[in-house]
Amino acid sequence: LLAPAGPPPYLEPELIANAHAAGVRVIASVGGWDEAADANFRAIAASASLRSAFAGNLEAFCRAYGYDGVDLDWESPRDAADRANQTLMVRAIRETFSAASSPAPSWSLTMAVGGSDWSGRWNDYAALDEYISFYNLMAYDGHGDWSGHMGHNEPLEPGGDPYDDVSVHASVDYLAVARAVPPAKIVLGLPFYGYRWPTVETLYEACSPCHAYQEDYHAIAPLIGAGWTTRWDSAASVPYLTRDDGEGVISYDDGLSIAAKVDYGIAGRGLGGVFAWEISADCADGRQPLLEAMHGAVLGACGLSPTPTPSMRWHIAESGDYDGDGTSDLAVFRPSRGGWMVREITRDCFGSSSDIPLCGDYNGDGTTEYGFFRPSVCLWAIKNVTCRHFGTAADIVVSGDYDGDGACELGIFRGSSGLWSIAGMTRVCFGSAGDLPIP
Repeated sequence: LLAPAGPPPYLEPELIANAHAAGVRVIASVGGWDEAADANFRAIAASASLRSAFAGNLEAFCRAYGYDGVDLDWESPRDAADRANQTLMVRAIRETFSAASSPAPSWSLTMAVGGSDWSGRWNDYAALDEYISFYNLMAYDGHGDWSGHMGHNEPLEPGGDPYDDVSVHASVDYLAVARAVPPAKIVLGLPFYGYRWPTVETLYEACSPCHAYQEDYHAIAPLIGAGWTTRWDSAASVPYLTRDDGEGVISYDDGLSIAAKVDYGIAGRGLGGVFAWEISADCADGRQPLLEAMHGAVLGACGLSPTPTPSMRWHIAESGDYDGDGTSDLAVFRPSRGGWMVREITRDCFGSSSDIPLCGDYNGDGTTEYGFFRPSVCLWAIKNVTCRHFGTAADIVVSGDYDGDGACELGIFRGSSGLWSIAGMTRVCFGSAGDLPIP
């Protein structure tokens, strides 16, 4: 086994010690998306002696460096022979762990898998399930320069894509329904990166050849409002950016789409959990907004309340017309940057749990919009909503003249659905039980 020498070193005793103190496992990923790893897996799996040696080396590696198991990242078996040999290799590893001294029998053995039959048909899930602790579903890279059209990295739903049904929904269906993998053994992957398409102008635009390349979230976020406009694909439940002065579209995930995927996976489909690829891709200015959103949404999906971390405190929000266009903007002080951020709200979300929600006429139509902080995802949202929904005696009611007709409407939290709605306004339901309503 060859572990990267660093720096920083791959073998991280301090990380493992801290994780173990918190009751958290650390497992080592073996393989990866490259031809050498693929060839090595294929050769090892095809040989009984190499399978045995490989299993022994993995056991010795984890024991020597304190890891709690192994994730096999073979991307991916290609034929029936690989399928049969993969199962033999996985069985050899599990049997080696089980026969070794403590703590090896309790170690995790996991697999990185795709969400379609393109590669998944060569995984014998019925046979693997006896040995695998859980499957890491790589629900990303749904569209790229191989696609023939610009599409989302991985939408929650296919939405309006006229070419394919690539989505988190389809990927989960493939594993849980088509391949009968127990949902509790599926861990949903969330991308902390997106794809920039420099030669297209609109969502779902056909291209031949297509050009797209990966870009981490920490590089995408500063573009919003700086030559790029953020848009929300409500049918797909993901955002995207379009360039203001020419060609260019960026597909990515933000805090809202990450939280929606978490809620869909854990609360909606009963999956075993979520993971991020990869954890440093949203790190900027001492914060990780996608990781915070992911964590808060996991707690919310599990019925727990997130606790603000020190990095999320001391933010102060002030509203006002900062650009003189007659509409209210929202200003947030960022201690990590030592300065203020001012944004004009269209469909934008930001902020932290200690920010103060303030209302205002954010779109200049003479009506008050609804500003709230959603603790479940650690984000702000401003919306001017409109549709008639009424609640029950248990609902929480906040009144106000939301449509400027001189009459009071009702903002109602519906405990039965865990959502807010406004009587007399459009856009059905949004928010969650932890949201703070401000009329």
